[in-house]
Amino acid sequence: MENRLKFWEERASMGYQAGSNDKILKHLEIEELKKYISNQTKILEIGCGNGYTSVEIADAFDVEIQSFDYSKKMIDFANNLLKESKNIHLKDKVKFQVFDIRELAKFEGEYDIIITERVLINLDSFDEQIKAIKSISSKLKEGGIFLMCESSMDGLNNINAERIKFNLDQIEMPWHNNYIDDKKLNSELDNIDLKLVETNNFSSTYYFLSRIIYANYAKVNNEDIKYDSLINKMSIKLPSLGNFSQTKIWVWKK
Repeated sequence: MENRLKFWEERASMGYQAGSNDKILKHLEIEELKKYISNQTKILEIGCGNGYTSVEIADAFDVEIQSFDYSKKMIDFANNLLKESKNIHLKDKVKFQVFDIRELAKFEGEYDIIITERVLINLDSFDEQIKAIKSISSKLKEGGIFLMCESSMDGLNNINAERIKFNLDQIEMPWHNNYIDDKKLNSELDNIDLKLVETNNFSSTYYFLSRIIYANYAKVNNEDIKYDSLINKMSIKLPSLGNFSQTKIWVWKK
């Protein structure tokens, strides 16, 4: 975890791209998470990074958000983001602090909605991920929901299976990540005090077009890959089809 902390500390100043170099994906994630948010709710964002998701949600809804990250540099930038916001009310709606998901049992409060956005994949093992989900359950109110926006091993494998057909290199999981093992997770459902009500493959079309179709187009035309390519931008206008979501939202209810 210490190597991961150093990695994230170094990315803290990267603004919207601190969590991912793919700005379109970040936008897609936030917009999809918003679909589950309603006014007058108390929200906890775990692993908030430099605060962009919490701030955008607070700017769009009448909510109270408590957010934490284990990187002090990330939290420093999150607080600066609040200070720089033109919405003076955000300071009353969002609170940032340094805290570690592995110590969640010590965190006070119960929440209507809990959000992770590519956080569990930074834990060391599947067992730690399951432990974290169980801890999150203990912080939810009855009827509350956990929006688990994380990277999927199945999604990555499905993308790579198609890339082979175009003689494209396989996409490797980053060294600092431990993608959710979909099959293992499904085998643990009876051991978790939450009901999995939805697996949202919201990014499937985007990944199919950006990581397969556009990647092949760029290769054939000897072009450098650009996250903001026209094809990638067009893809977010289309409905999500298939199971190529390298990023999914697992929706859990207590």
